[in-house]
Amino acid sequence: MTQRAQASPGEGSGGRGRRNHGGNSMRKLTRIAASAAVLAALAAAPAQAAGWKPSGPITLSVAFGAGGITDTLARLLADQMEKDTGWNIVVKNRPGGGGVAMLSGLSRAKPDGLNIGIAVNMPIVMQLIVRPAKIPFRIKDFDYLGTVVWAQLAIVALKDAPYSDMKGLIAYAKKSGKPLTVAHDTKPQAMIMNAIARSAGIKAKMVPHKSGAEQMQSLLGGHVDLAFGGGAHIPYYKAGKITVIASVNQRRHGYAPDMRTLIEQGMNYYVDPFFYISAPKGLKPEARTALSNAVKAAVNSEKMTKFLANTMKTAPTDLGPADTEKMMYGTRKTIKILLESTK
Repeated sequence: MTQRAQASPGEGSGGRGRRNHGGNSMRKLTRIAASAAVLAALAAAPAQAAGWKPSGPITLSVAFGAGGITDTLARLLADQMEKDTGWNIVVKNRPGGGGVAMLSGLSRAKPDGLNIGIAVNMPIVMQLIVRPAKIPFRIKDFDYLGTVVWAQLAIVALKDAPYSDMKGLIAYAKKSGKPLTVAHDTKPQAMIMNAIARSAGIKAKMVPHKSGAEQMQSLLGGHVDLAFGGGAHIPYYKAGKITVIASVNQRRHGYAPDMRTLIEQGMNYYVDPFFYISAPKGLKPEARTALSNAVKAAVNSEKMTKFLANTMKTAPTDLGPADTEKMMYGTRKTIKILLESTK
């Protein structure tokens, strides 16, 4: 911020000002130097330090295994937040149940600002709808800090597969008469593939995995026919090792603009997942503000922006605390529509 120095009393053409010209000049320089030092200190201080500081290391728990896109985003966030704030942030992978394992632990943690988590909304909300009695938390049990980006979910196959779109895939499955083996790491992925198989009159065998990275290894190793990619598949697509059969979102993906959505290929199924950050319910207002501000700064940082642009051909999408919570409740409606369409 540009500041203009104000003339002080005695710095004019009056006699007293002339008699103390040297002293006044020195005092002026001293004040300017002091002001500059204060501004420099404020600029260098952690962005959130004035309002709240964590009492120890912050654990950022990841809902999926190492090497997947959620894990990558978490580590980028943690690194940028550390640089911006001076906090110590430790990333821990806690996969299981599409995020249920991680969020179960997070919901029981103290709301002291030392525990936050990154997950994907759709698999969590789906399980809350499908088997609520077995899930030890609810949407209301968290304070929401923001989102990172919407997930570009795709159905992918090896580049040399005998099909390159849904029509070819279905024709191949009918001709072979064998179940398609499909890697997945969340319930919505399995639900969509089972719905496709049922409506097309083919068979599919779902093979659960802990992350997108695991799915890619199974696909590249020839252990499955298809996999779902939420970002971990993009480097392999760019390297010419896999092909995108369909976008599972409502829109096409920036890295593969010619590949049609499921809807465009005649199948009325879609999901629009978000990577989001939350904490245990009950954060102090100053802690929630500091954490959400740190998340916002990291999400919109040059490093994150470049990563998303280069790898996913997309941009950061931080909804902020209030709209992230609204998004979670809004996802229930989307999931219920999906469930109805797959009956």
